[in-house]
Amino acid sequence: MAQILTFFYVWIIFLSVLIIVTDGGKRGFEPIGSFIPCRSYKDCPEDMCLPPRIRHCILGYCECR
Repeated sequence: MAQILTFFYVWIIFLSVLIIVTDGGKRGFEPIGSFIPCRSYKDCPEDMCLPPRIRHCILGYCECR
């Protein structure tokens, strides 16, 4: 019984770490999120993107591409 509970605890921890890592991969590990409103790329912070990515204003929000 204790081994089954331990297995489930380990499985929950593994899934939690996996979800966190995959979500971080979608955002590209940028220091600032892409939920900054903008009208042009000049409204986006200059240091929001890691090289070689460039800041863009897409659909009213700053993004790194």
